[in-house]
Amino acid sequence: MAPEPRVLAGRVLNQQVRHLSSLLSAASDLAEAPTPSTPAADDLDHVNSHPQKRNLLGLRWWAHRSAVLNLSSAEEHQRGLELIVTGEELLPLPAMALARSIYEAVINTCWLIDADVTTEQRLARWAGGLLHDGQEPPNALDSFGDADASTKEKERVVEGRELGQQLMRRAGFELRAKGGDKNVETRQVRYRGEVSGLTPRITDLVPRFTPNQQSLWPLFSGATHSRGWLVAGLEGDAALILTSVLTPLLDTSDALAIEVSRYFGLDPRPTLKKTHLHRQALLRQARPRDTMVANWEAYRAAGGARPLPRLAALSDGN
Repeated sequence: MAPEPRVLAGRVLNQQVRHLSSLLSAASDLAEAPTPSTPAADDLDHVNSHPQKRNLLGLRWWAHRSAVLNLSSAEEHQRGLELIVTGEELLPLPAMALARSIYEAVINTCWLIDADVTTEQRLARWAGGLLHDGQEPPNALDSFGDADASTKEKERVVEGRELGQQLMRRAGFELRAKGGDKNVETRQVRYRGEVSGLTPRITDLVPRFTPNQQSLWPLFSGATHSRGWLVAGLEGDAALILTSVLTPLLDTSDALAIEVSRYFGLDPRPTLKKTHLHRQALLRQARPRDTMVANWEAYRAAGGARPLPRLAALSDGN
């Protein structure tokens, strides 16, 4: 007998965290000694051979910390989503808003370790992210006015922003300022010919990381911003609504598994297979009469996603 929709939703979310945690743990074990010829090894070799090695090691540490914080945020939002989908009252809008937060945290991480770009582009992204983290706190503190506590804290964070800019310039990064009254802030980073903004444009990355879910971001954003066209159009039983929220998140899980695996030279297939079993269970419950996708390869191909590299090629980042 199939479990009740809310029970199945809770199991899927809980088990997804366990499966991804296992993969991320394996990746973490490789962080300081990456498999040769992987993007992770290429990045570390570049850092170790750089004249400003110390500064770039600090940047690499920041990128690792940023990825950890992204995924910590995703896990916290996942716990909130689990409470909602297993609760007595069906609340699709808050569920979609939390799903959007999870998606954004994962895509931010995928952007940092994107195996399709050069080492120089990844480092430009790392530098952009570091500078973004340094220049947002002063702006936030401005909203507190001239209170002594906020003034002293602003002095500290402004000093940190300036130090970050100095260190990046010293390491060979070119910083383009925003201009005008924001001239003290960075808009764009260039490193050895590669250019990056400070944060990813999520809408541009949906086709790259989740090609099977082109509608994911607009729908989740519509819920987050309380768009009337979405609010008025939500209908269906619990199984259908929960599946419409969770199925896109399974593609988010696939994206994280694939990008982490490509970066470190791991095999994502065991994780993808487990995730596809969850996808099949949700779809079978929501639409029992529909034809089921046979396996995860067929599902990815149906949405236009490119095939995964051969196992032998995973170690060279192809």
